[in-house]
Amino acid sequence: MTAVGDPPRPAPGAPPALGQFVRARTTPAKLDAARRQQLTAEILGAALDAEAAGQTVGDGRLLGCETAEVPLRSGLEQSYRALARLAPDQGRRIELVDRANEVRPRTWL
Repeated sequence: MTAVGDPPRPAPGAPPALGQFVRARTTPAKLDAARRQQLTAEILGAALDAEAAGQTVGDGRLLGCETAEVPLRSGLEQSYRALARLAPDQGRRIELVDRANEVRPRTWL
C-alpha cells in the first residue's frame, strides 16, 4: 500500500519507469546488502534497456554509474558479482556470474 502522495508502484514484473531512476538517485534506503544489490541490478538493468532503446535515462550518475552504455554495463556486472558473493548456494552463484558475464562491457585486446 502506498501512502498519500507516494508515486504508484509498477505492476509486479514491470520495468521501473524512468522517473524512478531519478528517485533512486536521491532516496536513501535501509536495506540489507542482498536486497540493495538486487534493487541496484534491477534499476541498472532497466536503465541499460532504456538507454539501448534510445530513451534518455538522465544526466549525471545513477547509483554511482554514468548514464551511458559502458558504465551501466560495468555497474550491472559489479552488482551481479556482488549478488553472487551473497548467494546462498552454488547454483545461484553460477547463475549470477553467468549474468555478470553476459552484461559485461565488451573489450578488445
